[in-house]
Amino acid sequence: DERDEIISDENAPPLQLLTSLLATYPEATTFPDDQGMIPLHSAIRGNSSLIIVEKILEANPSCIYCKDVKGRDAFFVTKRVYEKRRENQQEEGATRDMMYSKVYKLLTDASKLINDSSVERCDKMDYNPKQGKKMRGLQNEILALRRENALLRHRAINTDQMMREMQGKIHLLQQQLSSEIEKYNSLFGDEEDFNVRREMLLLSISQDSDEGMLTPTKESD
Repeated sequence: DERDEIISDENAPPLQLLTSLLATYPEATTFPDDQGMIPLHSAIRGNSSLIIVEKILEANPSCIYCKDVKGRDAFFVTKRVYEKRRENQQEEGATRDMMYSKVYKLLTDASKLINDSSVERCDKMDYNPKQGKKMRGLQNEILALRRENALLRHRAINTDQMMREMQGKIHLLQQQLSSEIEKYNSLFGDEEDFNVRREMLLLSISQDSDEGMLTPTKESD
């Protein structure tokens, strides 16, 4: 895929993790770091792959107009980054220009998907260091709660699986018990047969006892 022609920054998060985070928490695309840069600015400056930039824009196209602490939006950051690379000759001219045109196209395509109210909200986001610190604290709390929630779900799934296994073992033991009872009954009869046999045995003992008492004993000479 042409989006992966440029190798991403080694410090960039795994794509699957980033995609999951953006899907569940798209508001993260507008949270600035300690320099007032949002994730889109960092991705462009860090020379991340086009797929990373694309995923951020898919989650929130309006972030292209969010400004950093110096009042620069994504268009300005992109232009400035590639101008510096041209000055420092960090990359081959053709590769650099191709990358720049692709990033700029992604930004332009995203601009067609947003409305004026989204742009106004981004324009009014003035960076405040104290507010940014407080926001990062809230972000960390939210992430901690999400991790705890995921852990609880994992434990609940394991508990449910253990309960199912226990129910299966109980069912198996019940089947084994029923089989043993059937074997016992086939040999000795069921409870009703046992009671009949017991009554017959008691009656027999009683009769033997009565006969013994009635039989005269011989007197000794």
